[in-house]
Amino acid sequence: MIFGTLIVGGITRLTHSGLSMVEWQPLIGVIPPTNETKWNEVFEKYQQFPEYQKLNIGMTLAEFKTIFYWEYLHRIFGRVLGLVFLIPWIYFMIRKRFTVKYNLKLLGILVLIGAQGVLGWYMVTSGLIDNPRVSHYRLAAHLSLAMALLGVIVYQILNLKRGATAARISTTPALRYLGLALTILASIQIIYGAFMAGLNAGYTFNTFPTLAGHWIPPNMFDLHPLWSNFFNNQITVHFLHRTFGWLILFGAVGLWIYTRSMKLLPEQRLAMHILTAAVSLQFLLGVLAVINGVPTPLAVLHQAGAALLFVAAINVNHLFRR
Repeated sequence: MIFGTLIVGGITRLTHSGLSMVEWQPLIGVIPPTNETKWNEVFEKYQQFPEYQKLNIGMTLAEFKTIFYWEYLHRIFGRVLGLVFLIPWIYFMIRKRFTVKYNLKLLGILVLIGAQGVLGWYMVTSGLIDNPRVSHYRLAAHLSLAMALLGVIVYQILNLKRGATAARISTTPALRYLGLALTILASIQIIYGAFMAGLNAGYTFNTFPTLAGHWIPPNMFDLHPLWSNFFNNQITVHFLHRTFGWLILFGAVGLWIYTRSMKLLPEQRLAMHILTAAVSLQFLLGVLAVINGVPTPLAVLHQAGAALLFVAAINVNHLFRR
């Protein structure tokens, strides 16, 4: 469900639907407008905000419904996800199926789910003031928290699944540190992916492997102060996102080669194959998205690929843990 919410969130962003719902109503906002009068009321509220006034002036009600439903679907996914977690948790607590320690872990996950909803609205509010575009910092925070939530839950699933396998795990400090380094690099890359989306930096260059004929493009340090270029300059952000992509690709393939001569469990070997395949596929999707002008289907697949890569990295870390 988190994976599905990530996909719908990507479509919502790419179709410029995220600012269509200008109110946050966690409870009564579950039911969409049910008749023409209510639709007109919601549309009139949207017309009072900068996105309509500066970008979508003259939009019809039918066009508004399209962007409204994508944002509505994204919010509904999040609410249902919370209930799917909360209701069984309460049931199992009543049945006293969990230890106090495990209950605290689950409470932490529930808090993260709630925080993600609050952070989503905080992100939306940044585009309802003057500039009809959400802050790329808040977008990155929203995506990062979603990935963190996905990683925490996947790790808990793996703990439950592999309790008996733990004693047989074959590992070394080098493997643990290399796997962790690759995961950290992938996490930074995901953040820069959000910066790419928030700044529309994916449209800056549509050539590969060079950036419009340059390996290091000009104008990378035009902004002042200097550090601002690493977070706000479209050219610099695009360059860094590509650079991290190459590093992750070489790192994953290098780690795969490094483990070829090692005596590993079949499960560990398979995890390395999956991680290398996920990184390679994600790199290819990124290249195709850029050279084709970032079409929505490829951009959505690229975001989905990021989630799969992150899960594959978590799986490797779990299998090579101490």
